[in-house]
Amino acid sequence: MGIIRQKLRTELDRDEDSTVAIADSYGSENNRKRGRSTARDGGKKVKGRKRHIVVDSIRIVNWCAW
Repeated sequence: MGIIRQKLRTELDRDEDSTVAIADSYGSENNRKRGRSTARDGGKKVKGRKRHIVVDSIRIVNWCAW
């Protein structure tokens, strides 16, 4: 994945290594009870899974966790 990202960034006239990252997370509800995968999003009072994603300045995914 790193080689593809570097090639795309080069084609778009950007540095091969990104210096900016944008992080976001959100909670999504689920209907089934699961072990440790369920959590509460304190700010939104949502019971379910918490998901995280990090992208660079041209919206290429750098890191993702469910």
